[in-house]
Formats: sequence, C-alpha cells, structure tokens
Amino acid sequence: MRTVVKVRRRLHERLETVQHFEGLRTEIGIRAPRLLDAGTVGESWWAVLERLPGTQADHPTPARQRELGRQLRLWHSRRPGDGLRLDAPGALGVLLGWARTAVPDAYQDIAEHFAAACRGLPMTAIHGDAAVCHNTLFDGDVLTGLLDPGATESGPPMLDLAWSLAVDMPRGADPGPLIEGYGTDAVDQDALTALLPLMILRRLIDTPVLGLAGSDGAWITQWLRDHRPDLLTLAQ
Repeated sequence: MRTVVKVRRRLHERLETVQHFEGLRTEIGIRAPRLLDAGTVGESWWAVLERLPGTQADHPTPARQRELGRQLRLWHSRRPGDGLRLDAPGALGVLLGWARTAVPDAYQDIAEHFAAACRGLPMTAIHGDAAVCHNTLFDGDVLTGLLDPGATESGPPMLDLAWSLAVDMPRGADPGPLIEGYGTDAVDQDALTALLPLMILRRLIDTPVLGLAGSDGAWITQWLRDHRPDLLTLAQ
C-alpha cells in the first residue's frame, strides 16, 4: 500500500536513470516518487519507490495538460546529464521502441526522419515517455506523480511535448493547453511541428502491441492520412 518495487525488465534500463530521477525530485521539485532503497543482483537491479496518491488518467483535460506542461518545463531546465543521449550510438533505437521489430523494413527510413528532425536542436534532460494518459498520476486535475522516465535521458526538449501530444491527441487533447502550461515563449514551434508527426507515427506502431489499434490507432491513421500520408506508408 505504501511502496512500489521496480525491477529491470529490458537490457537498456539502468539503475542510474532511477537515481537521476530522484535527483530531479530533490533538486528542482519534480513530482516524482521518493527513491527509498535500491540494489543490484548480478546484472539486474531493483528499486523501492514511494507509492504516490492519485490514479492514471483515461482522458486528457486542458487542466491536466497544463499541469504536465509545467512539469516538463521544470525537467527541461536541467542540462544534459551522464545518461543516454539521443545522439549516442544506438540511442535512437531505444527511443523508437518497437519500431525496429514491428516494421523492420521501414525502420531505417523512420530513424533517418527522426535524425533529420533532431539534428542541430539543443539538448536538455528529458523524460522521454510521459503524457497525461501515460506515466502520470492525477487527483482530479492535479498532477500528483510523474513516473518511469524513458531510458533516453537527454535530447531535444520538444521530443517530450511531441510524444505527450501523440499519446493524448487521439483521446481528445488539443496542443494549446500543454503549450500554455509549458510556456509559449519556450516552445520551438518549428521543431515541434517537425517532430509531432514522427511521434504520432511511433505511437501508431505501438498501438497493436498495446491493444489500441481499433481506438487510438484508428484516430492516428486518419490524422496521418490527412496530414502526412507519406509517413503512414512506413507503418504498414
């Protein structure tokens, strides 16, 4: 009732990422669970985390989006750390998740699209895997917990906004409230415009594995058909 135990599930998951998360909580006030204990067993690791109040959101509201935007802005105030950087060898494959195995023939093209969109952008600490409807806890519209940062710890900050929108837009979200919460002055609109369709494509590739092909996947397919039909072919 009071703790959550997290264990390593994939080879790229690092205990250092969990420890870095704890540093963000204590130093800049990210609403993250306290790290209570951790250790290693051979090549595996485990961590005991505080169980936070709140529940996972099924749908985004403007207030929830603003809350997440403010938390991401805090996160991006940190300079890149010692964890996995998006421009490191192999890091893009970690970010793209199931794409390598789900669409192996299109993976290289997808990776090149992402690399081109990210090239030359500034790097900060990033969460890598957060949205109102993913890896967050809410009490009503109040964000009580930001959970499970992705293994890619440093990258262009607009990646976080693009991923959040890719997850939440199929469930009714509009970009405006997230951008308001984040701060319009801090949003690189050109970068976000370039990255959003790519993150939506990545989300489409994920939906069959997550059992969302008939709901989120149908919305995404139509969005890509209307906005970037050239990308839609890469998910087939």
